[in-house]
Amino acid sequence: MKVIVLAEGYPSPENFYNLAYIHSRLLYYVRNGIAVKVLSFQAKAPYQFEGVAVVDKHTFSRTDSTSNYDIVISHAPNLRNHFLFVLKNIKQIKRLLFFIHGHEVLIKRDYYPRPFEFDHAGKRKELIHSVYDLIKVRILNLILTQLLKRKPTTLVFVSEWMKIEALRNLGLDSDRFGESLVIINNNINESFYENSYTPAAELWGDFITIRPLDNPKYAVDIVLDIAQANPKKSFHIYGRGQLFRHRALPANVVWHDRFVPQKEMIQILCHFRTALMPTRLDSQGVSVCEFASFGIPTYTSNLPVCKMMVGDFENVRFFSNEAVAEFSKIEVFDGTPSSADKRKFAPENTVLKEIELLERLVRRC
Repeated sequence: MKVIVLAEGYPSPENFYNLAYIHSRLLYYVRNGIAVKVLSFQAKAPYQFEGVAVVDKHTFSRTDSTSNYDIVISHAPNLRNHFLFVLKNIKQIKRLLFFIHGHEVLIKRDYYPRPFEFDHAGKRKELIHSVYDLIKVRILNLILTQLLKRKPTTLVFVSEWMKIEALRNLGLDSDRFGESLVIINNNINESFYENSYTPAAELWGDFITIRPLDNPKYAVDIVLDIAQANPKKSFHIYGRGQLFRHRALPANVVWHDRFVPQKEMIQILCHFRTALMPTRLDSQGVSVCEFASFGIPTYTSNLPVCKMMVGDFENVRFFSNEAVAEFSKIEVFDGTPSSADKRKFAPENTVLKEIELLERLVRRC
């Protein structure tokens, strides 16, 4: 089987975080005998990353064709690049598979938190998106409706919450296209599944947070509120951004100004008693799923999607982002996931289901 994967960006030796959730699943594709090529719209030239071939759109248009592939897969499809590419090449495309991850199908003002006060560029984007998103979902409705009717097309949603909200925003009828709408959770990085949390002999602190700083979706400001409410406990924050230029660090918070590769996270997590991972919006919350599966005691926000994903993990507790009184009650606690919990985001329940879907789609047509 040959697949071409459309992605806005892709990891590289210079930026291994760039849409890493796509790369983690493609590694399984390759191991299972699927020939994979990624068309990254951000790429300037072809390159290889951990055995996956990545190509820029200009090189692809000169040297390749979608007719050479059994399936075109699009992750987080946008109008400007993904759907324009699909419509230009529609006659050569045999099958289409769209992975719906979140913002690409939502009217963001109805879901996403406001940018931080210091983020003037984010505020300008918010204003633009408030108009663009209303137009976007109408155009996507027209395009997807026609594709679902006229071309072998499947939509994969990363959670039940994502499916419900996407269909609501896009105005698509679940009953009409039921067989073409599939739910498969994102897989977690295999290091979190293959290893289990064991506290190190040298503990560096009580709570650890690993988050981008400047996106209010990841609620690092709430971590600071919790730290202020618990002055006798220690907090470490790993991540990069401008937030701490505009908000002072409490005395019990240590900031590590760097990104953390996923393979390095499991060693770092073992030096802390508890993970603190609040969120204001998630379509699945892969990081929390990874931490929960790894086994470190974890706090996260009590959003419906978080409860859906990790509500059955014994090592996860929830708190309300709005209930400031709860912050002073946050305690270090013990708890490990059962073997059933650990399997929830294992390959056989996530990425291997994707591979089964690909094989089924190829056999069907």
